[in-house]
Amino acid sequence: MRFSVVPIAGARGYRAQIATDADANNIISEAEADTGDLKIDGLQDGNYFVRIAALDELGLQGIPQTAAFNLKARPEPPFNVEPKNKLRSENVAFSWTEVINAQAYHLQVASDAAFRDLVVDEPALSAPQFSAGTLALGIYFWRVATVAADDNGSDQGPYGDPQEFALLPALHIPKIADAIDGDLSFRWATEPQQKFVVEIGRDADFSSLLLTQATSAPEITVPRPATGTYFIRVKAIDSDGYVGPFSAPQKVYIGSRWVSGDGSALLNVDGISPAGY
Repeated sequence: MRFSVVPIAGARGYRAQIATDADANNIISEAEADTGDLKIDGLQDGNYFVRIAALDELGLQGIPQTAAFNLKARPEPPFNVEPKNKLRSENVAFSWTEVINAQAYHLQVASDAAFRDLVVDEPALSAPQFSAGTLALGIYFWRVATVAADDNGSDQGPYGDPQEFALLPALHIPKIADAIDGDLSFRWATEPQQKFVVEIGRDADFSSLLLTQATSAPEITVPRPATGTYFIRVKAIDSDGYVGPFSAPQKVYIGSRWVSGDGSALLNVDGISPAGY
């Protein structure tokens, strides 16, 4: 518990006492501080009274002020994991640490720091993650509370510290046309000072890579690969070091062709002659 008091002229410190009764006959904890910021640890949830008094240079205590308060700190909230600061994704997913003996979790996502404008309110999530799907671009705040079982059924603890993040546009690759001639070349939209990692896979899982390449330009040209189907994806690295997720893969087919003796494409009246014709 932290108590803050308005400084008093001439006071060299302050004393706080925690009691279970308004007359402070049963004092269970106390603390002193040179400033008006007093901290007391080790209290269980419940109803208490705090009595705070100023101390003069001789350590004499002035007339105290008493206030009632309720402590509700348990079950303790989990720690926020993702997202933090910003996110580039069409599917907004939230995750947090798992709390021992948690029955469920209460997730709230809002467009304001006061959580008056809720866009997600899930009071009984069984797992420490949740996919909110597509949200509008903008600034969001999210927080999570733990729900535990008790004698009355369930008990929700306080929310953890809110986490703010900016939802930014996800990276997209424009449609890449199938090709039967020339190098494989494509480009995508960019933002200032971004860098990129490009992957070209031989399968949709990218378990077998034809190429992985870092580039500071929003485009790449690859020497014509062998005939076959390939999958291409890109992820952006922002100037502040944030690494976004890979874009949705694009599928492209590189067709076969007839070539002349010097390796150039064999042409007919309709252009390049694909193999099989």
